[in-house]
Order: sequence, then structure tokens, then C-alpha cells
Amino acid sequence: MGVIDEHGRPEPPYAADETTMLLGFLNWQRSTLEWKTRGLDETGLRATTAASSMTLAGILKHMAWVEDHWFSYVLLNSDRD
Repeated sequence: MGVIDEHGRPEPPYAADETTMLLGFLNWQRSTLEWKTRGLDETGLRATTAASSMTLAGILKHMAWVEDHWFSYVLLNSDRD
């Protein structure tokens, strides 16, 4: 296992093969979002800041959709129902 930072995120590799680096950075991004949303209730997840309509819940939903799209449809060439 690699280095874990102060927020519990695994440091991604900076010199590795393409697959290892991709998975390392995906895990780092996932861990970052988990750290930022850790301990928030539904109100906290749905809160907005300033004039933006963006919420952490929306970012979580978007991240899940994008990963599903890439892994299911782009990489595995699955057909959409």
C-alpha cells in the first residue's frame, strides 16, 4: 500500500504504467469526495454556497454517473437499455 495523506487519501503514483496511474488517481478523487462529504447530513449535502446551485450531493451524483458511463459504455462497449 502507498502513502496515505492526513485526510486518509491514498497518494496516487506519479511513475507507473497507465492503468496503475488511472486507478490511483480515480481512488484519490473518490477519497477526496468522501473526505469532503464525511459526516454531512442530507441538509449539508444539499446546501449551496453563494450564487451557485451546485451541491456536494450533486457532485456525488455526477461522479457516479460519469464513472458508470465511462466504465460501462465507453470501456466495456455495453449497449444502453
